[in-house]
Amino acid sequence: MPKTPPIQPKLAVSLSLTSPTQVDLTPPERWHLHFFHNATARLCGAYFHDEFWHALIHQLSEEQPAVRHAVIAMSARQREFERAQLRQATESEQQLLSLKQCNKAIRSLRKVLAKEPPGVARNQVVLTTCAVLVYLALFEDDPKIADCHFHSGYRLLREWQKDDFGGSSSGPVLMRTFSQLQIHRTTCTNPTTFVEENDPSLFSPVVEDSRPTKSDVNPEVVNHFITVLGWTLLQNDRQGFSLALTGRLLRSGEASVLSMLRLWRMQLKRSVLIHGDNVSQTDRDTLSILSLWSEVIHIKLSTNGQPALNEHSELRFDNFLSHFQRVVVLAKSLPMAPKSSSVLSDFPAKTAIIPPLLFCGFKCRDWQVRRQVMLLLQGFRDHEDAWVSGSILALEEIIKIESEGIAPGEMISDYARVDSMRVDIHAKDSQVSIRYRRSQLLPAELGNSRIISDEMWENKLLTISARR
Repeated sequence: MPKTPPIQPKLAVSLSLTSPTQVDLTPPERWHLHFFHNATARLCGAYFHDEFWHALIHQLSEEQPAVRHAVIAMSARQREFERAQLRQATESEQQLLSLKQCNKAIRSLRKVLAKEPPGVARNQVVLTTCAVLVYLALFEDDPKIADCHFHSGYRLLREWQKDDFGGSSSGPVLMRTFSQLQIHRTTCTNPTTFVEENDPSLFSPVVEDSRPTKSDVNPEVVNHFITVLGWTLLQNDRQGFSLALTGRLLRSGEASVLSMLRLWRMQLKRSVLIHGDNVSQTDRDTLSILSLWSEVIHIKLSTNGQPALNEHSELRFDNFLSHFQRVVVLAKSLPMAPKSSSVLSDFPAKTAIIPPLLFCGFKCRDWQVRRQVMLLLQGFRDHEDAWVSGSILALEEIIKIESEGIAPGEMISDYARVDSMRVDIHAKDSQVSIRYRRSQLLPAELGNSRIISDEMWENKLLTISARR
């Protein structure tokens, strides 16, 4: 009788050890919590280190149910939005997950308020949960709910501030976070306040007693706003940035953020005109920076909404040469120190100047403009900041690719232009990887159809030189 072979155990999938606080989470909840830590928080924190998104919220989401359910709700909503953008079917269970987690977060928050004594620990949980719920409400285009959560958290924050935050280092971090929230609320929840330059209300007679007071510009607030604009322009993060196809539809909220820039600039410009020589140099510098950003934002909005025979044609940027030239003129007017990482004492070049110059360098194919952009950027090349040096190196390479076989001053054909790219900067290895695609419309092709496949993407790996 043949010997019966031993029964082999079924293939087992190893599971990572989870925190004891995650034992009660369902698999979808645990997956979305992981997705938040690795994707959502990174996007919210942008390319510079943010103590709230890169540290505090991760710690509290591991320890506090209210924060944990709030970030799961935000993660689920982001995932649902991404699937909708890709036109992928969204499961009904996932559609309800964000709402359920939001309700769980609010219930947990009520327990904290009822049981926890006033102090640093309770304030951290309440304010962090409020901040996430505000962002979630703005993401869902629900300004009333966003305002409700914001004002509740802000009142507590101001009371805590009177006590010097109890000596906690998280107090100033949360104050900066709520400052950013105030900018997002202003730009995303009040689209009806956007006005045109020829609005009669801007030019109504001004009585002496009703003249507006001098602008008290808060550089930190302006920097936060410019950071939001920079993300909208280049989709930047700490690892690099992306430029998508021209004609891509703006995502929910983007148009409001961009339009708010125009309103802010007009209000500041009016203050400068009214007060004349009494305006501080800081206000004048701020106006110059906002004017510069207005030019590139005008280009972005116009090219994304402009009809064309080929809706993604890079040739449409040629119609905005005067605006690109204006950006260069404004950048030159700012008091910039060569080889310095800052433009003005209050406005770092990394957020205020470099993103719009990069955008102009990539999208304007005029030889003179590109040359002047590169000369300006050379003054910002910082060997201690790989993001800055790597971004400039990527621009140099794209210009080289597009200009191959073309004499200076000659027009770059549409099919030779790079229409989209992803730039990743590897600081530890001093390398820059570029994944790019040229325009897919060749002269010999019939019609205006495009064929997009992975084979059409090209890759470059560059080394950031120690001396450039």
